[in-house]
Amino acid sequence: MPSPATTWLHVSGYRFLLRRIECALLFGDVCAATGALRARTTSLALGCVLAIVAAMGCAFVALLRPQSALGQAPIVMGRESGALYVRVDDVWHPVLNLASARLIAATNANPQPVSESELGHTKRGPLLGIPGAPQLLDQPLAGAESAWAICDSDNGGSTTVVVGPAEDSSAQVLTAEQMILVATESGSPTYLLYGGRRAVVDLADPAVVWALRLQGRVPHVVAQSLLNAVPEAPRITAPRIRGGGRASVGLPGFLVGGVVRITRASGDEY
Repeated sequence: MPSPATTWLHVSGYRFLLRRIECALLFGDVCAATGALRARTTSLALGCVLAIVAAMGCAFVALLRPQSALGQAPIVMGRESGALYVRVDDVWHPVLNLASARLIAATNANPQPVSESELGHTKRGPLLGIPGAPQLLDQPLAGAESAWAICDSDNGGSTTVVVGPAEDSSAQVLTAEQMILVATESGSPTYLLYGGRRAVVDLADPAVVWALRLQGRVPHVVAQSLLNAVPEAPRITAPRIRGGGRASVGLPGFLVGGVVRITRASGDEY
């Protein structure tokens, strides 16, 4: 027996059933108005159209103004020549080696391969770099291995720079309470080495000599190269006291800036 032909009423009823199922899934109500479904369908279609238009616009802009392959890379390498370039502001400089490029760019980034044609459209600067520096750099040294020291002897001789851990057990680091009085062969000026710095002191100034307890101290003669390796601090001088020389209010008979001695069981204090 042949199956009955599908009529328009069958199709309409099937669509009505699908709409009720869709309303039940979306709104939890089989009797919801179909306007919400039409609004969702319209919004979906409009969103698809806008997305297609936006994609076409982006493709058009990329075609007119393509993005440079250089980007924000600090170091690049030409694919054809293998030459290295480092960015300084907006200028690309050819560089002698990778170590120099990383020092200039202050980064350990690897060079980004780019086409030579990309570099042809950039601002170019002069050649930079350290001749003879290595192309490949090993892992950084540990703190003890990267330490350095400069040595000098009293009998003249040469000044030696030692890099790495000191093998001589007699070498000691000055503590915060220790200091050394040194001078060059010419004898002037005299420096006080303390806290990893050097400062000029005037041994003819009694205020400085007594404050630092340098009475009778003879400066050690050192090479100028040793002094040059130590950062220089401001000159050590006696502080200027406001109102110095005037009569003291709290201690009658004494002047502002004068030295007062107090005798204690442990000794005299000034």
